Parts: sequence; C-alpha cells; structure tokens
Amino acid sequence: MSDILETKKVSKNFSGLQALNNVDLTLKRQKIIGLIGPNGSGKSTLFNVITNVISKDEDDSGEVFFDGELINEERTHQIAQSGLVRTFQVTQIFPKLTVMENMLIAAQFHSGERLSTVLIDFFKGIFRRKTWKDQEYTFAQKAKEILDFLEISHLMHEKAEVLSGGQRKLLTLGRALMTSGKIILLDEPVAGVNPVLSNRIFEKIDQLRKESTTFFIVEHNMDVIMESSDHVFVLSKGEIIADGSPDEIQANPKVLDAYLGNEVE
Repeated sequence: MSDILETKKVSKNFSGLQALNNVDLTLKRQKIIGLIGPNGSGKSTLFNVITNVISKDEDDSGEVFFDGELINEERTHQIAQSGLVRTFQVTQIFPKLTVMENMLIAAQFHSGERLSTVLIDFFKGIFRRKTWKDQEYTFAQKAKEILDFLEISHLMHEKAEVLSGGQRKLLTLGRALMTSGKIILLDEPVAGVNPVLSNRIFEKIDQLRKESTTFFIVEHNMDVIMESSDHVFVLSKGEIIADGSPDEIQANPKVLDAYLGNEVE
C-alpha cells in the first residue's frame, strides 16, 4: 500500500466555530509533505485531530486512516505506538529530566517499559538483564548520535529546563526521531532555529525519508518547505484550497490570494 495516511471529510468545530471543513488528504509513503496556510487556517488543529489530542464535539465528523486502519477512536498513545508520531508548536519536554533522559523516554517499544506493565513480564526481565542492558546501550548510542547531529550533545547531562527556546525545539525534534515512527508530524520544527541549522535539519529529514520515514510538516519558512517537500497541501479558513508540487503551489493564484488576505490566529 503506497498511501500511509488519509483523511476523509474531516470537520472540526469549536463551540460552533468551524475550524476544519471537509478536509480530504492522502499522503504517500516515504515522502516529505508540507502543510502550509495563513495564520489561523487550521494547520495545528488538523494535526490535533489526526492524532486525537482534542476532544470531539457532536458536530465533528470525518474519518482518519493510518496504514489502512481507521484510527478515529484510538487514544493518542495508541496512535503513537502504532507509528504515527507528532511534535507540537509548544515544545513537549520533561524540564526536570536531563536532555539524555528526555531522549531515552521517547524511545518506542522499550522492553523495560513493556516488561514492567505485567507481573510475569517483570520476572522475565529479571532473567534477561543482559538483553535489557544491551537495549539500553543501543538506545543511548542512538540518542547520542541524534544529539550530535542537532549540535546539543554537549548539553546531554543538563536538565532540559535550562535549554533556550531554540534548543528545546531541537530536543523536541530529537525525541521524535528517537521513536520508531512510520510517519512523523512536525509542527514548525525549525521555528527559532538559525538558518544554517534549519537547512541541516531538513537534510537529515530527507535522509530519514530515503530510509523509510514519511514526514508531514507544518512550517512557516516557505523557502525551506518549498525546497524540501515532495508535495504540498494548502489550508485556508479550514479548507484545502490547493495541493500539488512546490512549483505548482507557488504558481497557484488561490494560494497567493490566501496569503494576501487578512486571516489571523
């Protein structure tokens, strides 16, 4: 199956305010897909609906399919464990833990975590200490490699609360990369990051895309999103007004009109 994520007629209301209206998307596997639109157009809301992090209103409707399976009723953690992972505009970290501890917690399908959920698995863990330690070492090595790439490995033993805003963005991205995600939804991954590192981050994203991962990205940096994306969707006032290649999107008069309008957050 070439499609990894699909939304059908997704609509979202907030106390009568239509945030999304019949949004249809189909995302191809192993691609970088951009999601752009003026402020307040519904981009983060769409991510929230896909990952089920906001409560449903009786007027909400539509279906979300991941890897061919309907996930409307799945809980957020179940969606993440199945391989659909996301980041947020506001960084989601554990401020009292170190940078390395934040990275290790993000690792999906962690044997130690699974073993502790059921008593019989706990006892199995006692007799499998070497396997457990080997896995911890593997996770630590992977975390170190990611932190090296993001240029914050020198902070790995610092508590996350001391990081700057840009460094927190990098840690959030690093945590997403620590998962076993089949598709990663990134909400403004390079906001607050300097241009040189922004380009390097998208180079890494492209490398991971070539290996197996699909990326769905909200980003206001038009240069980097147009240079990096295979396909781009455009939201305006909660509706998809265009989709296509970056060249097609940049030449689309509907897109130009939307960005010259007066939409606000």
